[in-house]
Amino acid sequence: MNKIYRIGFLLAALALGRPCAAQPPVPTKTIEVSEAQPYQEVLSSNGMNVTLKMFYSQADSTLTARIIADSGQHIFGFIEPVKYIDVWGGWLFIKAKKIPYSVVSKYRATYMTKTAFRKQMTSPNFSYQFQPWITGYGMENVSNDKQYMVNDSLQMKFHIKKSYDDIFVVVGDVIGVSLRKMATRKYPRYQFMPLAPFDTKYRIIIKKDPCFPYSDTLNSLLQSLSVMQKDSLLLGMLHSTFTKNPSKGGAEMFAQMKEKVLSRYSQQPLWHECDRMWDAYKQYNSLLEDFNSMQCEYQSPEVGTDQYYIDMGDSIPPLDIPALQKIIRLIDRIKLRYISNTREVDRRDLMVLGQMNIDDGYALLDKSRVLTKEEKKAKQDFESAVDSFYKYCQEL
Repeated sequence: MNKIYRIGFLLAALALGRPCAAQPPVPTKTIEVSEAQPYQEVLSSNGMNVTLKMFYSQADSTLTARIIADSGQHIFGFIEPVKYIDVWGGWLFIKAKKIPYSVVSKYRATYMTKTAFRKQMTSPNFSYQFQPWITGYGMENVSNDKQYMVNDSLQMKFHIKKSYDDIFVVVGDVIGVSLRKMATRKYPRYQFMPLAPFDTKYRIIIKKDPCFPYSDTLNSLLQSLSVMQKDSLLLGMLHSTFTKNPSKGGAEMFAQMKEKVLSRYSQQPLWHECDRMWDAYKQYNSLLEDFNSMQCEYQSPEVGTDQYYIDMGDSIPPLDIPALQKIIRLIDRIKLRYISNTREVDRRDLMVLGQMNIDDGYALLDKSRVLTKEEKKAKQDFESAVDSFYKYCQEL
């Protein structure tokens, strides 16, 4: 039996001991990778097809490379240069325990090399050196994942060094692994298929998101825009009410609100390298221009004129006193809620709600005639409620 093993060993050595073939130059491809757009390519070599994917993370400045086997297939790759003689387990086998780094293998599994695989070992005396399945230049390996002998995919994460302008990735040797089915064996035996030396070099251009460093600033700006839109709605309603029914109290209320609103905001830059920041700046500055352009100037009516003059014709209906009194009660309730509430957001919403009821009251007066003593009294009560609302509901 020992004689048979020695003969087999000599035959294997003769098959492997052939002159070292000249290695062709590694081709280089220039690719672009961004966080939003990973790189993907199907690689083929020596009858094996795999999918290469590269992912970039701007947050931690890492590049992740992954090779995925076709469905139903398994692969293996060394993560550092390893000589065949260092992992050779005698006869036709490779020993997982001899790999110079920790590799997870199934219990008592064996790994047999096929004839086509052994014929690829071109260096004499078992000195053929396997190339890592992936190598990064200008980067450092930060993967802490366990390494397995049988894989559906291979993955490696690299941290990009700040001192390097150009980074490269070289895809090296990938080995197909198949399960050899033998009814008489109790433990699994795998076969190493012919080696797939992809030998492809990638020069990687990282496309960074110009908005990434400004994410916090952008979020803050968008929140300010949301508040500005509410202020714009409130000022717009005050301006509309004053335009329909000019009053000294309305003009003063508008002027105070406008001053408080403008004190919160200042002109933003007219351009930014981040397009989302630029869009937000344009909206911000546009709203600010709208605030500045709003004007409410009140002029006292001349003596003998009636600001609320209404035609005495029969076509104008009388004032709906119960409806106006209901509006007055709503305005008073909103005023009390405003005074008792200290949250800025709630106060702003109450101001909008109160202004809407004031608009409803003025609209009711505009389409009604005020002739009787009761109608004039209801109108005076409404105006008093409006003046009181403007007096106490001024703090935004």
